[in-house]
Amino acid sequence: MALRDAVEVMMGKLVVTDTRQKVKVKYPLLPTLFGIIIAWVCGNNSCVAVADYWEDNRDFLKESIPGFPDHNISHDTVNRLLSVIKMSELQDFYISQLKEKRL
Repeated sequence: MALRDAVEVMMGKLVVTDTRQKVKVKYPLLPTLFGIIIAWVCGNNSCVAVADYWEDNRDFLKESIPGFPDHNISHDTVNRLLSVIKMSELQDFYISQLKEKRL
């Protein structure tokens, strides 16, 4: 299975409550979260490192994540996005994927 296909399957399994105001959303939740998750898996564990990874690996992320945003993300936006989601939902997904040995 190609990486893009695997990511698309995993995106279908992730249920995260999006409390953002729809009219103000510039970055779609699931593709953006998957960009952040991939950055984390690659050892980028701060908002600045995630934003730098995103910029440095834009082509890879764009071809690997369906619906990946066209714009670079700032570390402030990474921080804001992570602050509005329920981390328990993300944690439950992440643990379930590790148990399935997909990550």
